[in-house]
Amino acid sequence: MKIFSKVFSFLYGLLTFLCFGTTVFAQNNIDVLQKLNPVINNVIEFEKDKNLFEVYENDKLLGYSFITSSFAEALGFSSAEFKILIFMTADGKINDAILLDHSEPLFLYDKGEIRYEGKGIEEQILYKFIEQYDNKNIERLTINVKNSETNIDGVSSATITSILMHHSIITAANKVSRILGIQGDNKPSLDHDTFEPVLWDDMLDDGSISNALTYISDLDNKNSSSLIDDDVFLDLYFAYANPVGIGQNIFGKTAFLKNFLRSGRDPKERGFFIATKGLFSVLSPRRCLEFSNSIDIKNCKKKGLAKSHFDRMYLEQDGKKFLFRTIDRTNFMFTRNIDDHTPRFFNEIALLFLDKPDEYDPAKNSTLVINYNSASEMADKNIKLLYAPPKRLIIQPKIFDITPATISWIDVWKPQIFNISVLMLFILLVACILIFKDRLVRNRLLYRYIRLSALSFCLIWVGWIAGAQLTIVNIFNYLQLFFVSNFNYTVIVFDPLIVIISLITFISFIILGRGMFCGWLCPFGAMQEIINNISQKIGIKQLKISDLMHRRLIYVKYVILLSMVLLLFIDLDMALVLTEIEPFKTAITLKFIRNWPYVAYAIILLTLSVYISRFYCRYICPLGAALAIGGKIKLFSVLLRRKECGNPCHLCEKSCPTQAIKANGKIDYNECFYCLDCQEEYFDDHRCPPLVNRRKIFMEKNYVN
Repeated sequence: MKIFSKVFSFLYGLLTFLCFGTTVFAQNNIDVLQKLNPVINNVIEFEKDKNLFEVYENDKLLGYSFITSSFAEALGFSSAEFKILIFMTADGKINDAILLDHSEPLFLYDKGEIRYEGKGIEEQILYKFIEQYDNKNIERLTINVKNSETNIDGVSSATITSILMHHSIITAANKVSRILGIQGDNKPSLDHDTFEPVLWDDMLDDGSISNALTYISDLDNKNSSSLIDDDVFLDLYFAYANPVGIGQNIFGKTAFLKNFLRSGRDPKERGFFIATKGLFSVLSPRRCLEFSNSIDIKNCKKKGLAKSHFDRMYLEQDGKKFLFRTIDRTNFMFTRNIDDHTPRFFNEIALLFLDKPDEYDPAKNSTLVINYNSASEMADKNIKLLYAPPKRLIIQPKIFDITPATISWIDVWKPQIFNISVLMLFILLVACILIFKDRLVRNRLLYRYIRLSALSFCLIWVGWIAGAQLTIVNIFNYLQLFFVSNFNYTVIVFDPLIVIISLITFISFIILGRGMFCGWLCPFGAMQEIINNISQKIGIKQLKISDLMHRRLIYVKYVILLSMVLLLFIDLDMALVLTEIEPFKTAITLKFIRNWPYVAYAIILLTLSVYISRFYCRYICPLGAALAIGGKIKLFSVLLRRKECGNPCHLCEKSCPTQAIKANGKIDYNECFYCLDCQEEYFDDHRCPPLVNRRKIFMEKNYVN
């Protein structure tokens, strides 16, 4: 009695040190900002919103600062808000991001003296994650997507936390941008950088190339009576050639690189492909129409090219008129679509560039206007060709507002397909073991191998590799689904392995009680049992706890659970402090890579399991207490008993490593871990007294006969 009182007193003292032995960072935001940039010397509340502050160097506005929790209702794993300080430049770029406060259980209470520097061993990972947002534009900023420029790498050991923090930052930054009026350009844009091979006919179909076919009969009047109505006056092809998805498909890679990427031109220059067939020339000056002799026309063209712009055509957009320059005209003999390598010959093929390129919007429709009358004619006679950029290259504007629905749980589950499959297979095997237990336990050696293999897999793969350790924090989250109106359900669905184990555990404790999870699916429980089995193999004597003491100690875990539940609705941070009584985070999630007091606490519990099987599970575990309460509604008692159990036989009672069998022979399913040791005894006709007696009678009868 005194020994266990001292043990519990020591554990309580150690937990108190772990939970309350850290200091909390408490400095105002200007001090934090000055650490980022020493020139900052003034912070003034923004007139339109008291949660937004203008940051100054003397009288010079450097940008704006705010805390994400003031603008984004993005709750973390513990249903508490993230407090991330954002320093945004005047043009909407995130200059710096610093994590000020959080209540994430995985990273909680390992903090150093200066909280925002994140000096806790594993907490540094979380602060480094936030640092990735420094000098980032929020437009098209993604998480866990393979793109070096716009990607933010999530925390592999805390996928949910990193996704929710990303959500908090983007949502808050978007709202602030709207308040400041620096939301950015909400107009569609054109993708100039993506290349996909597209055939000529397909480019005609999707609008990459516009075509207009004009016959002589379509003209208002004819310049010559010798022209025939069915003759093609102008077969015109026109395209905006800057996008690699258009230009390279028209000219081929070599010609495209030469005229755009390697030409030394300003990237803002707007180049257009134009090609014609028929009787009319769009590249000839209008005054050359007055000549009928081909030589005269040729000489006229040469003289006409001395002009700065082509006078026979222009481009219209939003009421603006854009002329094509003659000085940087590039001629081609033919086009070659790179996909089918078929040369296409035209009368005229050229690459032309606009004047005033900055005023032209390539994502908008425009109209090419061709004048086909001579300069001497007073009225213009026009052929118009609409050019609408292809939808495949249109980039719709991003309004950086991300709601919880846009963070899809499917995107999180897809990369976990393999782990999900392995976990489901393991759960299926465990279910089969329990279903066919009556056959398996008859062969003690075979069952021992199966049991040890299952425990080892649970510890190594489920726990250390997959990180699927169910904890009391998960139970807290499920409780909040019913009692907290603004609870963020995504903290549940974003962790597929925990979701699966939780569902299986819920189903199993209704059917069997707590035993399936605690005995087969809990990595820390598996670790304790493996250690205890090894200790027995090497001859370490086990400590026997009296039945009276055992019956008292089992209620300790219920007291701990009740304390946590009460604190959950009174003081969430205190409730999370108390969750450190679980060693799962230290021994399983972080694999003992943690500050020494936490490691010492976990090792003490494991050392106790050397002498007392599953000491922590039986007397301390609040998760086990919660499952035991739920297990009281179990439908079936599948472990077989005989009428002799408890009176006069006590074999199973003595064999049970967790003292889950009472003196009267009944099994206390609240304390049963389904190790099936009692079932081994039940079917062993060399150890079970009723079976031994039957076997003896049977052999005597055979001997007499």
